[in-house]
Amino acid sequence: MIPKLKYEYLLGLISLFSIFLINSLLSLYSQNDLCLDCENYFESAIYLFKNFEVHYYRPIGMSIIYGLPILFGYDNYLDLYNYVIIINILFYTGIIIYFFKICCLFFDKKKSFYFSLVLLTYFGISLHLNEMLSEIPFIFFTLIAFYCLAKYYILGKTDYLFYAISLFLFTILIRPGILYFAFGIFIFYLFTIHKNWSIKRVLILIIPAILILFQMIKMKEKYGNYTISYIDAVTYYNYLGSKAICLKYDKTLNQNSNKRADFIFNQTYKNQKNISYQDLIYQIKNNTNYLVKAYIDDVEENTKTATSRLQNLKNIKNEKYFDLKIKLFSEITEWQNKLTTLFGLLLAIYFTITFNKHNKVVFVFALYFIYIFFISGISSTQGDRFHIVFYPIVLILLLIFLKKINNITNKYIK
Repeated sequence: MIPKLKYEYLLGLISLFSIFLINSLLSLYSQNDLCLDCENYFESAIYLFKNFEVHYYRPIGMSIIYGLPILFGYDNYLDLYNYVIIINILFYTGIIIYFFKICCLFFDKKKSFYFSLVLLTYFGISLHLNEMLSEIPFIFFTLIAFYCLAKYYILGKTDYLFYAISLFLFTILIRPGILYFAFGIFIFYLFTIHKNWSIKRVLILIIPAILILFQMIKMKEKYGNYTISYIDAVTYYNYLGSKAICLKYDKTLNQNSNKRADFIFNQTYKNQKNISYQDLIYQIKNNTNYLVKAYIDDVEENTKTATSRLQNLKNIKNEKYFDLKIKLFSEITEWQNKLTTLFGLLLAIYFTITFNKHNKVVFVFALYFIYIFFISGISSTQGDRFHIVFYPIVLILLLIFLKKINNITNKYIK
């Protein structure tokens, strides 16, 4: 067993060492700041495990993942923070290992091992390890889902399709923005599900379905709508919608003085959704050009910015070269974002156009990138947080493309 899994064990150890190295360089786990989104996720865990309620913005997926210590009386942020770090380290190690396992379905193990080391250099992911945010668990569960989907297509094992769909549905409760992609996956394979169903396989799908129904029913009971979350409404209204209005009047959007944000947060959650929807319809009809311009500006900003995590890091140890290290990591994550997004867009277009010439799972990889890339335009000023969730998939697409080029070149030479 050990020789068989030697690459996985080695990658796990290297992942832990890389985490230790980054923490030593930037004192990540000594930071005492708490981002606004982190507060929301902490609240959502309290809501679920102490009150059996759901949070208005953060669904129960994140509460389940991060809130378990509350069941045993550990309900202050410091207790949860330590637990979050442990869970995120495990998830991050799992991300590297499942990236390796996906690569092994297309390449030999030795090459896949070296490819996985490349993913370790993507600091935009690892720098979020000490935060109670959705990015790390979302990447983890998404990669497992893609691994199962790839196993279904490559090995023809139907059970893996049910696992993949179940995991995609569960990710809705981690990051609601994936809703339409995950639901699209479910609809696309609905005939296959019907054709190959069994009690065991149906149970695999029922688990996330029950959790989603629980979320929606509790949202209706407490806030007024059958919905997963109200976060999409306020995100549009405060970011894309507000920027479009600012552009119309030749102003610069500043969230610290955004009167629209003050207004929407003073409404009931049900009204927030209605107001945002009405605002979107109004702007589509009456402010179309600036809405499109604001959307393009958001996409561009999300593509060219460095990780937001570095902005709030403090020089805890009063190191002489701390600012230099921050600048270096900022430059690296900025260029990783730019290049990975550019390559991802080109590769996604290529694999979408030539979808009938490749394994179908590669086409799904491409659709995933396109979906994440285009929905990112709803918000801004978040650094690379919207894009790091597709970094592993872009790397896989790039490797598959390079393999194809290599095969064509070798065939031509022969």
